[in-house]
Amino acid sequence: MKAGDCVLGIDTSCYTTSTALVSARGLEWEARTPLSVKPGAKGLRQSEALFQHVRNFPALLQNMPGKLAITAVAASVRPRPQEGSYMPVFVAGSS
Repeated sequence: MKAGDCVLGIDTSCYTTSTALVSARGLEWEARTPLSVKPGAKGLRQSEALFQHVRNFPALLQNMPGKLAITAVAASVRPRPQEGSYMPVFVAGSS
């Protein structure tokens, strides 16, 4: 990595949309937004969580510092590091 080069990290869990920029110096920037659950509800359906992630990304990324060059992107793509592990919310980061 050259000075100013960063990796954009994306995590789309069942609870939070998270983004971060990491350089050779360490964490440069991060932003996250919790997913909205209606009062009294016990959680979100996967389709609703995925939709919220897609809606959250533009607002999170518009505040990303422009002076850093993104040279790679890393994203969570499954809930566990096992073959066949799958949840729809992780599709947002892999697409």
